[in-house]
Amino acid sequence: MNNLTKSGRLKPLLWLAVVTNARFESLLKEILPQRRNPLLDLDAVMSFADKNFTYDHHSASLKASSLHALEQRSGHCSDYHGFCAAMGRVMSLPTRVTYGLNPFPKASPSHCKLEVFLPPYGWVSFDVSETQKLTNTMRGETTLKDAQKEDLVRAAHERLIGGFRDNTWILQTRGTDYDLIPRAAARVAVVRTLYAEADGVPLPDPDPSNSEETRFAWMTSHRFTSDVTAPYAFKDAGSLRIED
Repeated sequence: MNNLTKSGRLKPLLWLAVVTNARFESLLKEILPQRRNPLLDLDAVMSFADKNFTYDHHSASLKASSLHALEQRSGHCSDYHGFCAAMGRVMSLPTRVTYGLNPFPKASPSHCKLEVFLPPYGWVSFDVSETQKLTNTMRGETTLKDAQKEDLVRAAHERLIGGFRDNTWILQTRGTDYDLIPRAAARVAVVRTLYAEADGVPLPDPDPSNSEETRFAWMTSHRFTSDVTAPYAFKDAGSLRIED
């Protein structure tokens, strides 16, 4: 599939999410001059995203767009994981983006993760963007010594590649590029919230955390209460295990 214009720019494939092309193949050769094993190779791709991508509410596709991530190097969880899913497919690894809900007060409860099929374990879950946010928080912690920060960053990374499953995250959908029933105007990249059209035109589905957005097709009003406190595993270093 040729996704480039004559000028070398990406064509606007808005109806596709996880797309691969020659640019992904070229980048993979830069990241991995020599292939090792599936998990180590995937680790190299996720580490590249961690070092080179910026989490940004104002520059996000909200559609798991691997093309957006490749060109902008910024965005939301879906951009991080759409990119890693595309790179995994270049490595011949089955991948998918999974969307779910975190029951914590925030602008939008939706959040996505990456799943990769790694024999003999099956589908393994990874959360690159939240791990990056957690490690950035720990690196900026003024009460810790540098050695303590690096120990925590290492522990967060080991938890990531270990396939950590966040039990406060509720699975909603798996995959991208849906053919909906009733039929939508085009294939829908991801289903993370309400999808709605008016006269065949999709209503806007922007990021609620983007202060510049004022039009929405949906908004959520939610309050979650529980008899048992469930701390968010990516909020701070409290859930990380540090070996003595």
